[in-house]
Amino acid sequence: WVLCANHTEPVKGFLGRFLRRKLIETEIDKNMRSNDLIKIIDWIPKTWQHLNSFLEAHSSSDVTIGPRLFLSCPMDADGSRVWFTDLWNYSLVPYLLEAVREGLQLYGKRAAWEDPSKWVIDTYPWSSASLQHEGQMWAMMATAPPKTEPPPN
Repeated sequence: WVLCANHTEPVKGFLGRFLRRKLIETEIDKNMRSNDLIKIIDWIPKTWQHLNSFLEAHSSSDVTIGPRLFLSCPMDADGSRVWFTDLWNYSLVPYLLEAVREGLQLYGKRAAWEDPSKWVIDTYPWSSASLQHEGQMWAMMATAPPKTEPPPN
């Protein structure tokens, strides 16, 4: 077995290559091109890398997220928005909170707190109307790091 870290090649570039290939196959099958979908497909790997940088800063590279969660991104703008919202709320946010909580317990505070949902909102590739409509869903990450219990003596 060869161990490949999420932050180095070939894993680091895999998600972008996979999604671009999936997009090209979809464009050929449907004989159409979507600039909105191109923006989304460019954004997904950046988001993945941003979340992993956040995890490394507040825990360790051992808890970074592999590309597998993102491979199922649908190749249509509306479907990908619903898919990402569900992925964010039901998989990513719970995992990020737990990983950071454990990181704080193991390593203490290692970096200034910066809520990753702010970056997601600021760079959100879908229409701002859909972001405002789903606004309550994006408030899942707190603006302060998760509280942790002090380790028992």
